Amino acid sequence: MIDRVPTLPGRTKMTKADGSTEYVTIERADEPTQAGTPLNKATLFDSNAEARYAAATPSEAFNKAVQILTATVPASGWSSSVTNGWYTNRVNVSGMKAVYNPLLDLVITNATLAEDERAAFGLVMEAETFDGYVIFRALDKPDISINVRFVGV
Repeated sequence: MIDRVPTLPGRTKMTKADGSTEYVTIERADEPTQAGTPLNKATLFDSNAEARYAAATPSEAFNKAVQILTATVPASGWSSSVTNGWYTNRVNVSGMKAVYNPLLDLVITNATLAEDERAAFGLVMEAETFDGYVIFRALDKPDISINVRFVGV
């Protein structure tokens, strides 16, 4: 997002009914008791938001903030041994960024597997985001694959 920078702020070109034009300067005369926050790049979409969402406009950032990413955490992907108290599973997640901090949710495959999937999901204690992947951590290895979604970033 880039602020508009006019050379003549507040000037407006008025075209009259006869086709002639006149330039006028419009001034606000509402005598506010409080000026308020100006609507510009610094107040609406600063460089931190631009970098976090890799977006050029607020609408692009909003679309990323409400996006839902999905992944399958395969049972076969868990580490064979514990490191720093955790079994880990690195899963590629297209669109994931290290700066994102989404909510993690289980996607139930079907009613038959629901209880087993809930139990497996309950073993996952942490999920840390990176650019393009997530590392899941568990104290015990889930014995089935689970589908997850990441909501919000």
